[in-house]
Amino acid sequence: MLNRMNESFKKGQKLYCLGIGGIGLSAAAQWLKEIGVVVTGSDIADSDIIELLRQKGIAVDISKDIKEIAKDTDVLVYSDAIPQDH
Repeated sequence: MLNRMNESFKKGQKLYCLGIGGIGLSAAAQWLKEIGVVVTGSDIADSDIIELLRQKGIAVDISKDIKEIAKDTDVLVYSDAIPQDH
């Protein structure tokens, strides 16, 4: 499975994570950064997980405003916690 994921994401690719502060998406974000993907994201509240992501060099915005996503983003990933109408 990890080999297949490695083939799906490329070094330098830009990934944005909505709901990056959750346990699952935050873990994926850290792993993707480790393999060279440029990871950024947002969540609705600060937390210890958000602080850890920032310490690891992942830029995280605290916002509900979807316009924060950079226009040059290659992949948008979102948590199951994000409402369908967001």
